[in-house]
Formats: sequence, structure tokens, C-alpha cells
Amino acid sequence: MSYKVNAVVTDKFPTENITDRFSKRVIWIKTDEQYPQVWEVQFANQNIDLLDNIEVNDRVEIQFGIQGKKSDKNGNERVFNSINGFGIRKL
Repeated sequence: MSYKVNAVVTDKFPTENITDRFSKRVIWIKTDEQYPQVWEVQFANQNIDLLDNIEVNDRVEIQFGIQGKKSDKNGNERVFNSINGFGIRKL
């Protein structure tokens, strides 16, 4: 399932090489709505280059998906979610 959101880029971080086959680049955005939210959106592997022309304070439309992962550490169950961008354009 994919979603879209309009937002302003508030921070842009350098690429992180997590493993030999996985790299990511993160931006923080502030959503464009009555009650704005701050989100972290990660762009991974081939999608990292989409952020090359995006700067802090740009108004953008982001296409993204949400992934979730369940973890059970020491008997404590948790769910971790991530917002994964796969498209971005300036507005």
C-alpha cells in the first residue's frame, strides 16, 4: 500500500551505509495540515539519489510506504514502524 503527503523538509542527513547491500538517507519533514506532525522518512538503496536536489525548507510531495516489524526482546514485545520514501517532488 502506498501513500502521499505534502510537507516541508526540516532536516536532511548524510547517507548511511548500514551493510554492503543496504544504505539509507533520512529526511525529517513537517506535514502540511491543520495540526502539523514531524516525521522521519528514509530513502533506501536506489531511492537515495531522489534526495540529491531536495534542500531544507523545500515544500515537497512524498510517496511512501509503511513497514512494521515485531520484536520480542527479553519477553517484551514491541512493534517498530518505518516510513519508506520511494518518490519525492518539489511543489
